[in-house]
Amino acid sequence: MKTITIKPTLIFKLLHSAFYLLPVTCCLLLCQFALVPSIFGYTLGGLTNYGDVVSGHNARSIGMSSAEIAVSGGDAAVFANPAAIYNIGNSRIVASISPVFNILSEEKRYLDPLNLYDGNQNLIIQRIDNSSSKFKIGSFGAAASVWEDKLFAGISFCPVTDMSYEHSEKVTDGLTDKIKKDYDASGGIYSLNLGLNYRIIEEASFGMTVGFLSGSSSLAYDETGYTNNLMNYIDNTDSTRDYSGTFIKYGVLFSKWGYRAGMFYQSSADITEKTSVTGKDYNLTSANAWSSSKTDYETEFTYPEKYGIGIAYQFSGKTRPLFALDWTQQTWNSFTSAVTSVSGSSTGNPKTHNTDYKQTREFKVGFEHWLTDWIPMRYGFRYQQFYLTGYETVYNFYHQTYVTKENRPVFYSFSLGVGYMLENIDIDFGCEFGKRDYNLSPSERYDELLQRFMVTARWKYGK
Repeated sequence: MKTITIKPTLIFKLLHSAFYLLPVTCCLLLCQFALVPSIFGYTLGGLTNYGDVVSGHNARSIGMSSAEIAVSGGDAAVFANPAAIYNIGNSRIVASISPVFNILSEEKRYLDPLNLYDGNQNLIIQRIDNSSSKFKIGSFGAAASVWEDKLFAGISFCPVTDMSYEHSEKVTDGLTDKIKKDYDASGGIYSLNLGLNYRIIEEASFGMTVGFLSGSSSLAYDETGYTNNLMNYIDNTDSTRDYSGTFIKYGVLFSKWGYRAGMFYQSSADITEKTSVTGKDYNLTSANAWSSSKTDYETEFTYPEKYGIGIAYQFSGKTRPLFALDWTQQTWNSFTSAVTSVSGSSTGNPKTHNTDYKQTREFKVGFEHWLTDWIPMRYGFRYQQFYLTGYETVYNFYHQTYVTKENRPVFYSFSLGVGYMLENIDIDFGCEFGKRDYNLSPSERYDELLQRFMVTARWKYGK
């Protein structure tokens, strides 16, 4: 009897995949309903005043909590570790795009009742909740084999910091509103990355990326004053920032017997920031009493260096389990800045270290295994620690003193991801759920939670 072998068709693969993806989909939906509306929130300007540092630029990375130094590949590696650009499988060219959806929320609480009043003895509201949602393109890029599977090149575009946030708070005497403040910001710093990767031998690779930093951010601030619950005045301030700068990133990657070890160093970058601030004031108690002003600033600041190391091991077997571990640090204690001109007039100011933000450390663990030959599952955990140095007022019997205090906000998150691999296209899904809380001052506490969803579509050409 002749044996007939039926090869899986696309329809068969889709039906077969649905069986495996059903529990994954249910898990993602449960996480969605369990965590909304407690999602991700950025503080005013981020902890760095230039936005919060972005980790993970594609869905596979998000699914493994951004553990990517030793396991990334193709255009994703151009920014993560240029020594891994060669990891594009059997394809000659790969290209991808990664849209991302963030829902933002913030909870601010005043802890000390003695500090709930301003200079006019108005009571500041004790709890503030804010939320919004943002959809944007997380990253896109391409990578290709250039010469005899030895030389590879890649290009990518991705965010470096994110300034997206909305914030609102009130000042009241307990019965009537006195002041209402609203902040609405968007944008951030982005990087256009051009990378080259030379595979020295099969077990060792070296890469270099030149990153061109650019982008813009905007902030709209509105303050409304009230008398007996009637509007008294309105102050509007709109500011825009434009950025430009360059950095270089070096990376190495070693692999043998399923083990991988990679590391990178990203140089500091001198960035020019151009800011335009427009203000309008309206006095509603007098007819036609209003004023406006516009001021342009130019600031130079040094974006800090960053370095990291990653290790990974891929087990053999049908499910091909992959374990990855990353550690990174960014040295914000080297951050310096100066306002060099105001409305076209030079100030002559030298650069100084004018922020209490010192450094960021991240510890990431990622895991991947295959349910079938075309469905990988991913999980991860990320621990991010910030170092801040500030001054706290200590009151004694006859005087007050200031002492230096180190604050360590901690952000931790869990992630989940799944992929679907076809012959010429890969689709990856990744989501991250996390939490960050800290005291901005002895009386102010911020609680922030994260929910981030990303999809990556990757096209593969040639063999």
